[in-house]
Amino acid sequence: MCGICGFSGDDKALVMKMADAIVHRGPDQEGFYSDKYFSLAHKRLSIIDLSSRGKQPMHNEDGSIIVVYNGEIYNHAKLREELEKKGHRFMSETDTEVIVHAYEQYGSSCVNHFRGIFAFAIYDRNKKQLFLARDHIGVKPLYYHYDGKDIIFASEIKSILLHPSVRRNICKRVVNDYLSFRYIPGEDTLFDNIKKLCPGSYLTFHRGKIEIKKYYTLAVQDKGDLGEAHYVKKLRKMLLDSVDEQMMSDVPLGVYLSGGLDSTAVLAFMKKARSLSDQEEQIKTFSIGFGDYEDHSGEMNHARNAAEHFGTDHHEIFIGPESVKTIPKVIWHLDEPISDATTIPTMLLSEFARKWVVVNQSGEGGDEIFGGYVQYGMINKLERYVRPIPAMLRRGLFPPIIRTIPIAMLDKVFNYPSSLGVEGRERLVEFVRDAESRTKSYLNLISVFSEAEKKCVLTERWKQSIAKDDISKKVGNRWFTDNRTCFLDQVFLRENNTWLPDYILTRLDKMTMAHSIESRVPLLDIRLIEFSATMPRHYKIDKLILKKAAAGMVPKEIIQRKKHPFYIPIDSWFGKGIRDIAKQAIGSSKIVDTLFRKSYTKKLLNRRGSSNLVHSRQLWSLLTLSIWHKLYIENDVKKPILDLDRLL
Repeated sequence: MCGICGFSGDDKALVMKMADAIVHRGPDQEGFYSDKYFSLAHKRLSIIDLSSRGKQPMHNEDGSIIVVYNGEIYNHAKLREELEKKGHRFMSETDTEVIVHAYEQYGSSCVNHFRGIFAFAIYDRNKKQLFLARDHIGVKPLYYHYDGKDIIFASEIKSILLHPSVRRNICKRVVNDYLSFRYIPGEDTLFDNIKKLCPGSYLTFHRGKIEIKKYYTLAVQDKGDLGEAHYVKKLRKMLLDSVDEQMMSDVPLGVYLSGGLDSTAVLAFMKKARSLSDQEEQIKTFSIGFGDYEDHSGEMNHARNAAEHFGTDHHEIFIGPESVKTIPKVIWHLDEPISDATTIPTMLLSEFARKWVVVNQSGEGGDEIFGGYVQYGMINKLERYVRPIPAMLRRGLFPPIIRTIPIAMLDKVFNYPSSLGVEGRERLVEFVRDAESRTKSYLNLISVFSEAEKKCVLTERWKQSIAKDDISKKVGNRWFTDNRTCFLDQVFLRENNTWLPDYILTRLDKMTMAHSIESRVPLLDIRLIEFSATMPRHYKIDKLILKKAAAGMVPKEIIQRKKHPFYIPIDSWFGKGIRDIAKQAIGSSKIVDTLFRKSYTKKLLNRRGSSNLVHSRQLWSLLTLSIWHKLYIENDVKKPILDLDRLL
């Protein structure tokens, strides 16, 4: 993987400075290009063809097509053969050069020929045109600033912010999204003048104008039920092909092993792929745990057992509450806040793993394409058992039952609601009561701050700023308009188009690249996602089809164990020093002070850390937002303060 940046205009010194801000993405080589029209820069993390022939910017035979690129094109060997037959000559073994000649041959439609993870910029010198493109599902990030005349782009926002024409202003409207979802979905960012290029899209900049086109859109296709055996057999073949294909590397490669089904399945298929190719090299695996926390789910034990079962070279690291001191570094690498404490172990595990490997395979994406999240099971129960009950009876019958039923029974019906506290029970009440509205039901499940809570806790000034931004209306109009479509399929599309690229994959990319590790996601091969989109819904509840495909390869105890999220003991940690950090950060935050009523933040900060997941998530959201504001708005991004004590 690499880091890329550039802009319209000629300033080699500036583009070099912008590239230096993202050197962590590519510490092995660097390259620059500039003329009177465009400036481009590249920081390389060498993975394939480690020689100087892989250096970027890279160009075609006559130098008219120039590319800077971040990613991997997994079908590059086949494309190379096709392009060579059409007369193109290659000077390296890199997939980068395939992009150059594919664009030369096919123009903007070259993206339809690529299968992989990528973000790249092509400068067409003859047309004086810039072409930016991002992969189908958004594994690799790409941001841009356009002021109506000039364009600036980069792999990370911090690079764009170094350009003197870019001001650091908050987009107040999208704070509303952040409070609901824990991340910013879609093309927006928290900076009002910086956008994401959305997955499956390309952007053309020519003569001061931009045009953005969507070249790929994921769709659910009803092809009927072809039977479990058909889907299991085909899925096994596709998983093996994807894992095998993504093992291509000229540098050491490993696996992040959580002990769950997804990462263990990836490991199992890696093992099989190596046995089929007669490779005997031992696979390296990496796991992270929490030294001060009693792991009731047995996550680390499952990871160890999987490592032992497959005979891997296994490495473990344990962290505790003191790891929260890394949060300024985490947020600096994220560019904008993602309110999820798992960013910390992901980054620390990457720092640890970098001692042994440069590339890792991850199980990310299994929950999204195979229905592993809790909300899929809850929505399935809602559709089958609750929605058919007449609204008047449902609204009168269920709320008092949910408010009084023993937690143990609620746990069996709705999965771990005991961790949600009183507010969680009320969310369940609203989820059932609003069953006729798909949008409200969905938002009741996934929102950190509900719309009702936001009305109570936001200051009048901030409520006016977001008054026209109706989250429910916006989400409903985009994803839940057709009641004839399966509700779970709508959730599948929403989460694979927003949650997956803007949250899960952004977290993975930024936290691994912070330590110059390339992370690959074989469960998210575009062929696998499209295959999943053709399966009848009942195969994608609680990962049924993945469990069937993994049977006989993955140990039974991992396949049969109850779903557990990658849990950070944040509630416990709040009672071990983090609450004091949160009080200091939130209490001195300029944005939180204008955003929330002080009585509400005081209530959050004074609650004892026990088992209230709702309050913990809300508090973590404010802590993350506070530190982001201090890093990126109140301080100079060129010299980030990564020491928490100094920052506060």
